[in-house]
Amino acid sequence: MEGGTLYITSWDHKGPLIFYFNSLLYILFGQNLILHRIFLTVLGVLDTFLFYLLSKKLFEIKNEKLKIKNETRTLAVEIEDKKVNSWELGVENEKDNYGSGLFYARLATVCYAFWRNLSQYTSSGNNNENLGIIFLILAYLSFIIFFQKRNLLYLLASGFYISFLAILKMNFLILTLPLFLEILFLHRKNFFKIISSGLVLILPVGVHLGLWIWYFSSRGTLKDYYIAAFGYNSVYWRAALSNSFGNLRDFIILSLPLLLPFLLVFLAQTICWFYPLKKFPENFKNFSKPDNFKQRFIYFIAGSGLLFSVLSGTFFTYYFLVVIPGFILILVLYFKNNEAGFNFKKFSSLNKGLAVLLVLCILAAAGISTRQAYNTFRGSSSILDSQTQEIGDYLNQNTTKEDTIISYMYGPTLYIQADRKAGTRFTSGSFMLLDNKYKFGFSFNKIFIEDLEKSKSKYLVLPTDKKNSYYQNTELVDYFKIHYKFEKSFEDFEVWRRVG
Repeated sequence: MEGGTLYITSWDHKGPLIFYFNSLLYILFGQNLILHRIFLTVLGVLDTFLFYLLSKKLFEIKNEKLKIKNETRTLAVEIEDKKVNSWELGVENEKDNYGSGLFYARLATVCYAFWRNLSQYTSSGNNNENLGIIFLILAYLSFIIFFQKRNLLYLLASGFYISFLAILKMNFLILTLPLFLEILFLHRKNFFKIISSGLVLILPVGVHLGLWIWYFSSRGTLKDYYIAAFGYNSVYWRAALSNSFGNLRDFIILSLPLLLPFLLVFLAQTICWFYPLKKFPENFKNFSKPDNFKQRFIYFIAGSGLLFSVLSGTFFTYYFLVVIPGFILILVLYFKNNEAGFNFKKFSSLNKGLAVLLVLCILAAAGISTRQAYNTFRGSSSILDSQTQEIGDYLNQNTTKEDTIISYMYGPTLYIQADRKAGTRFTSGSFMLLDNKYKFGFSFNKIFIEDLEKSKSKYLVLPTDKKNSYYQNTELVDYFKIHYKFEKSFEDFEVWRRVG
């Protein structure tokens, strides 16, 4: 915003798009977080509408009669004197009644709106997911139109939306696997078309990534871009998967209301389609038919969502916002199939159990969601905000606009509350702590100290409790003891002033 260089003036382990998006929000709304949240709510309405369009595409009804025998098991039922194949989504009138495609599209949208707006999955400070889910749904929609019309322009458009996902966060690409799998199914007898269609899909990604590489290369900051957008996240991911951060238990508790029914419904649908194993080749042949594209596409979306959840390497539940579309689609598809002909007599008890579990998980998720409201107004977040605001006021009164400060804690909130610039590019003390503690190898301590030697930041804020994990970074703590001295205490934090 003030003419600095990205990843040199300010650093975070995010791609460049999110910086420019947040800068746009700052230009439009300044530091008014209420207006920021209203804008992000508007984006939430947009992606909910897009999800509705996606659901309509996937649950829309075919008009032609279907008379196909399923020799693997007798699951056909009479609906309006028509035989319905167990692999079809159903043959019904376009009326808006119970059991119609439009009904299930609306049901899916209502479920999506509920899960999508739970506080543990939606965070105004987590704009990667808030933006990413829009581009993800647009990529799915464009691909469905491509499949229907066989027009490569829609495949190119899908790749265009995927390119934004790649720049926002590279692991979002896991969620685009359904598109590549469907290309394999569509052109499985034509190797040339598999390659050519795949190239059309990834061309926009290569162009978009190439433009950013050129941009940062021209400014001599390509290495900084790589570390921030890719390198740091890859080692962070490995450390998180090994539970090095020690938050696995809390993460499991918070994520179970979403992931448990998601996983069980996915497994139940898999069993219903491919059981028994001796009939797997025949069942898979049915699964592979072009007429079954929509069910198969939903299945792949859900499967990629599960893979993303396993490989996300995070204990932050709001990273899972982008898997909610797949969760809702497979959930509604499963129960729709029961209504449209998948009676699954052997699994009737399981279906009842899944329904009860889903209701319990909905109640649990809604309960967990109230935690953010409580913390914001009465709980730990409110107490922390009150303390840091008091510190911010003190720093503001004892510094000038030209002075810089250092907040050696998690996040950049204090800089906003004090209305003072950071004396380093690292706006969160966690970057140096994790790099040092888990031997990431990026030398952030060295860079941090070099920044402080240049800025000579007037004040330093750090936790009072010497057992706090931030004190484990002894290299920085030793530097602080040499160049700063204690000035004032604020319950859980201390303010130190530079002496040399």
